[in-house]
Amino acid sequence: MHYQKIKECFNKAYATYDDYAVIQKKIGNKLIELLVNTKQSPKNIIDLGCGTGFITNHIASVFNGFEKFYAIDIANQMLEKAKEKLEENIVIKEHSFDEIDFFNEEFDLVFANMSLQWSENLEATIKHIHENLKSGGILAFSLPLLGTFEELRNKLDMLEFNSVLHLLEVSNFQILESSIYHEKLYFPSMFSALQSIKKVGANFCKDRNKSLIIKYDNFSLTYKIGIFIGRKM
Repeated sequence: MHYQKIKECFNKAYATYDDYAVIQKKIGNKLIELLVNTKQSPKNIIDLGCGTGFITNHIASVFNGFEKFYAIDIANQMLEKAKEKLEENIVIKEHSFDEIDFFNEEFDLVFANMSLQWSENLEATIKHIHENLKSGGILAFSLPLLGTFEELRNKLDMLEFNSVLHLLEVSNFQILESSIYHEKLYFPSMFSALQSIKKVGANFCKDRNKSLIIKYDNFSLTYKIGIFIGRKM
């Protein structure tokens, strides 16, 4: 049920996602920039939660010496958009990353931009990723932290920065990069602010009794995003 609801939200947003995913694009590009600084040359790559594929394309262009590249998402309509962008040498699969078998592959790079927050059990997911990385392989990901959308009357479930670091450490990752990105977006109305969430599919809430209502009058949304790069030890 959890993943079916997520899938429904993102499928409804497939046509508007690219226009509204301002933060997702900024963070994805920043994550790639930091990854380049770690001097990686990955041959086997997987992008978990690739969405419409705009960041996937950037990864493929930067690390263009790859041999295998998988782009994974749970939302089939998002993947239809991705197929319009991505080259034929990128394998596109509809899959939940909590249940993924990683296609009996070991990867040099697992990339997940603004997607792992949808995991039902992030610790188990990170450990599963660790198992499917080659020795010295890299996990690079970003996700919203506690403090994101602080303007909402009903808070969404998000982790603190140090909690994510702890999950990486107990999963035997050497942390190469960890930082927090802050941004506040302003809107002309509460409706437009809430639409900015809905139009990228991020309006799913695990507690369906919680509604997204802004409690202030300035119609802003705060983003506090954690960026992490870890190497398998």
